[in-house]
Amino acid sequence: MMARYLKTGWICLLLSLCVSGHVWAEERITSLPAKQYEIESAIHNSLRHYMEPQDYVIKVWLKGKKKTIETFPFKNFSSSTDEVLPGFGTPPSPVTNEDPVAVEGETYWVVEQMRVDLILYKEISPSLATYITEIIPVLSGMNSQRGDVFNFMPIKPKPLESDSPRPLNPDGSAMDGASSSSDQAVATPEPEPTLEQMLIPQTPMEWLQAGVSLLLLLLILFIFWRIIKLQKQQKAAQAAQEKSAVDIRDLVPSPQNAIATIQQARQDLVRRQDEHVQEILLVEENNRLLQEIIKQLVGREDWKQHLIEEMTRDKQSTEAFTRLLAMMGPQTARRLFSEQLGHEAYLDLEQLARDLSFTPQEANSILKDIWTFLFTKKLTLPEKVATDPFGYLLKLSTGQIAFLLKDEPVKIKALVVSRLNSEQATEVIGHFPKDERTQVMLHLGKMEELPLELVSQVAYNLADKVRSLPDSNTVAVNGVNLVIDVLGEVEHGVRQDIINGLRISDQRLSDMVESRCFIFESIPFVPKEVLMEVVRRLPLDDVIIAISGATKEIKEAVILCFPEQNRQAIVSALKAKTPSPDDIREKRRVFAQSMRGMAENNRVDLKEINTAWAQQHDAVPALNFEQQES
Repeated sequence: MMARYLKTGWICLLLSLCVSGHVWAEERITSLPAKQYEIESAIHNSLRHYMEPQDYVIKVWLKGKKKTIETFPFKNFSSSTDEVLPGFGTPPSPVTNEDPVAVEGETYWVVEQMRVDLILYKEISPSLATYITEIIPVLSGMNSQRGDVFNFMPIKPKPLESDSPRPLNPDGSAMDGASSSSDQAVATPEPEPTLEQMLIPQTPMEWLQAGVSLLLLLLILFIFWRIIKLQKQQKAAQAAQEKSAVDIRDLVPSPQNAIATIQQARQDLVRRQDEHVQEILLVEENNRLLQEIIKQLVGREDWKQHLIEEMTRDKQSTEAFTRLLAMMGPQTARRLFSEQLGHEAYLDLEQLARDLSFTPQEANSILKDIWTFLFTKKLTLPEKVATDPFGYLLKLSTGQIAFLLKDEPVKIKALVVSRLNSEQATEVIGHFPKDERTQVMLHLGKMEELPLELVSQVAYNLADKVRSLPDSNTVAVNGVNLVIDVLGEVEHGVRQDIINGLRISDQRLSDMVESRCFIFESIPFVPKEVLMEVVRRLPLDDVIIAISGATKEIKEAVILCFPEQNRQAIVSALKAKTPSPDDIREKRRVFAQSMRGMAENNRVDLKEINTAWAQQHDAVPALNFEQQES
C-alpha cells in the first residue's frame, strides 16, 4: 500500500513539472511596435496622477525575434527572423527553411531583451521614486533572467549650450534632446535589485511560477500526511485485532468461574426477593397506620389543631406534614384540615404535596411519629362524648332551620324550637304560618311529655336532611318581598303592567303583593295617624334622607307629622343635606318596610292607597278581578 501511494506521488510530481514547463514557454506577440506602445501607455497611465507628461521622458526598447510556423505537406517547420527596434543595433540575418515546397504559415514575435529608460525633469519625493522603481518593471513585464534593464534618472534639466556638439546616432545622424538624454541614461550603470525585489515576484510570469511551486509544495505535504495517516490506521487495526483476541479468550469461562457466577446470581435473586417482600410489608403497615390516624382525627378538632401546630413549627416539620397530606389524598386531607388551616393555606400545601416523592421507609417514619403524637394526646386529652343530638343546629341560620322544618309536623317543629335559644326561637316561629304558631306554642308547653327515644330519632332524621340543605343565602330569599321591593322602585307604567299580569296569572300572589306593596310617592294618601306613627318610629335622620329630593306634597305630609317646634329645624336640615342616591334609596326602602308592617297588622290598606294615588296622577285605573273576568 505504501508503494502504491509513493508511485502516485511521483506521478503527480512529474505532471506538475510538465505543467510548469509549459507555463514557462516563450511569450508570443504579433508586433514589437504595438507591444512598445502598450507598455509606454501603461506607464503613462500609472504616472499621470503624480506628474505631468512634460515632466518626464519614457522610452521602451525591445529586441525580438520573428518566427513563422511553416506547414509542409507531411511535417511542420518554423523559420525565424530577428528584428531590433531603435537602439539595439543591426539584426542578424534571418534563418529560414530552404525547402522549396514549404508553405508560409502564422507569424509572431518573441521578445529577447527589453530596456526601459525614464528621465525626470523635476525633483520628486523619495516615496514617489520608490513607487516608480517598483511599478514600472511590473507594468512592462521585465524579466531579469533574459537581461531586461530599467534605467531611472531623476535629474534636474540644465540649459543647452548652443556651441556644444550634439550626440549622434550609431548611423551618424544627429539625435534630438530626448535621444541624447536616453544615451546618457544608457551609459549609467544598472541599479542593483533590492531585497524586496528579489523575494517578491515582479512580473506575471514570476507570480505564475511562484503559484505552481506553492501548489507542488502543498501536494508533497498532502502525500506525506496521507502516508502518516495510513500508518496510524494500520497500527489501530492491529491493536483492535489483538484486543478482540483477548476478549474472546476472556469470554470462555472456566468451570470455577461459571460456578461462582451462578452462586452470585442466586444470591442477588434472593436478596431482591427479600427486599420486595419487605417493601410490600412496609406498604401494608403504612396503610394501617394511616387508617388509624384518620380514625383518631375524625371528630377531634382539638387534636387536629394540636397536630397542625406541632407539624408547622419549622421547615422540616412542614415538609413532613405535606407528605402526610400526599399520603392521605386530596379529598380526605381537605375534609380533615381545610377548616383549621384556612382555604388558601391548605391549597398551597396541597399543591406542594402533588409534587412530592418519597420512599415507603420515609413514609413509615412520618406515620409512626404522628401515631405516637396522637396516642399521647389520647392519654392526656381523652375524647369528650357529646350528649346533644341537635348540636348540628348551632351551625345553621334561623332561615335554614325554618326551611328545614317547613314540611314537618307541628310536634316536630315544637321539639326543634325547644332546642334553640329564645332569640332564635322567636325568629324561627315568625317564619311559620299564622295558624301553626299557636299550635307550636301549645306543644312547647307539653314538651316534657315527649319520650326521650322520640327526641333522638327526630334528631337523626333531621341530620340526614341537613346534608342536602341549601346555604343561608339561598333560603333567606323571600320571593314575595323581592317582588314588592322591585315594584316599589320601577316606573308607574311598568308597575301597573306587572300587577295586571299577576292578576291574570295568579290571583293569590297578586293579592299578597298588592296588600303589602307600598309606593313611596303615595305618602300624601296615607292616613295621617298611620303616617305619624311610622315617621316617629324611624330615626329623624333617616326620615330626612328619605324625603330628600321628593315632591313638595310628600315633604309637607311628612313634616306635618312632627311637632310644630321641630318643623323649622327639619326644613333647615333638608336644605343643608345632600345625600347620595344610594342612601336615599336605602332609607326609602326602610320607610316602605315600616309601612308594610303596619299593613300586616291590619292598620292600613295599602291596596287602596296605591289605587287612590294612581287615579290622582291620571294613571290607568286599576282593574279588579271581576272586571277582568267580564
